[in-house]
Amino acid sequence: KSVAVVLTLPVLKRMWCAGEIVTAFKNRVVTVPLVCDGYVAPDPELLEHLDEVWTLQQRQILSFHGISMEDVQKAYVWLRGLEVLDVHRFGTTDELDNTVVELLRRVKAPMKFFRPNSPTESLVRVKARILITGSVRDAEALASLEVFQMLAQKLMQRECTVVRSASQLMAYRPWAYYLVVLLSKGILHDPDFAKTLLSVHLEGESAGNRPLELVTVNADSRFEFPNAEFFKDLEDFALGLDNRGEEPLPIELGPFLSSAYRALLNVLALPFSPWGCGGMTAHQNTCTRARLVELSEARRGSWNSRCQRFVAASGAIRILFTPQPWTMKRIWRWKGMAWILHSCSRRALG
Repeated sequence: KSVAVVLTLPVLKRMWCAGEIVTAFKNRVVTVPLVCDGYVAPDPELLEHLDEVWTLQQRQILSFHGISMEDVQKAYVWLRGLEVLDVHRFGTTDELDNTVVELLRRVKAPMKFFRPNSPTESLVRVKARILITGSVRDAEALASLEVFQMLAQKLMQRECTVVRSASQLMAYRPWAYYLVVLLSKGILHDPDFAKTLLSVHLEGESAGNRPLELVTVNADSRFEFPNAEFFKDLEDFALGLDNRGEEPLPIELGPFLSSAYRALLNVLALPFSPWGCGGMTAHQNTCTRARLVELSEARRGSWNSRCQRFVAASGAIRILFTPQPWTMKRIWRWKGMAWILHSCSRRALG
């Protein structure tokens, strides 16, 4: 009934995207162009030389489906004349949600369960147990983070959120158990990601928080694992100079950043294909869920051992555990008196 065309820089040069746009144009389907940051509308010269954009085989495939180069040119001119909707891919979650609501209004979709979000100044939206981060300066990598967050939250039935900075991570820190890092091309040179990872690495357990379990996910086939020379340069120069000739990180943090990257890359990365089909991404998220369950059970066993050591040291005679520590009931008998404690937090015995 409707089509939303997400206009990024390379989208009009993709064969299948051209086919979808021509189909919408020919069938008079309601179409809303979503103009993203960095998009440049095609000029007349590009429209005249569309036959040079695709190979002969690709043009034959389009022709097999009844789409000629003349059809593509007409559809692109038609698309350029439609009312657009601006999309700020690096905007806040509230801004993106409001863009989706406006899109639904334009295509006249039922709005019973949708309404604009009011902006909030608080960094913490939910008490997320799983934090997800990566290269937040790259638009495609950021989109992969958001796709992974939605799929993981649906599968695991746990609150997940994407953190874009060290301050956001520290705001969610009291409730978080896991930090999932999506590896992509250029992530190790991203100053924002480096600061986020350093905030976890340098903090450790100094603030009394539980240590975050690191889980790595390879979301980009172009990601290359660094060699020894890369780590040596990190220790000596940190991230070096950026495009403006400034140091995004002090050189003194170089050894700490190198240590944080080594600890991160020592974790076996699980696969994730953000552009894959639904069945593939669901299977990959199932593997990630299994990794989190393994870490949870390992932590639970370690926590039970700590509880038992505490009880032995405090002189308590008997302690009973249920399988879930956070809903446990334990009975202590101390000098003939029974104490029943419900729903004790982990830090109570930390």
